[in-house]
Amino acid sequence: MICNAHLHGGAIDDAQRYADELVRIGRRRNDEEAVAQALTVCAGVQLARGNLADARSLFADAAALAPQPGRAPSRFVVSRA
Repeated sequence: MICNAHLHGGAIDDAQRYADELVRIGRRRNDEEAVAQALTVCAGVQLARGNLADARSLFADAAALAPQPGRAPSRFVVSRA
């Protein structure tokens, strides 16, 4: 995912922008896995910014949406700028 690449490359603002876009697309498509992945990146951004409480909340939200054992994963949503 592009947002993850930006996060690990240190482009925090770009990571947040692309993660927010992926959240919107995932919700529009009812793709909980994509939303969970995007929220994980959002949490990483908050960690990088030192916002530990916000990061913890976003990680919890992502975990609640993550695929459960025995549940077929959804397709990935690809976003290109």
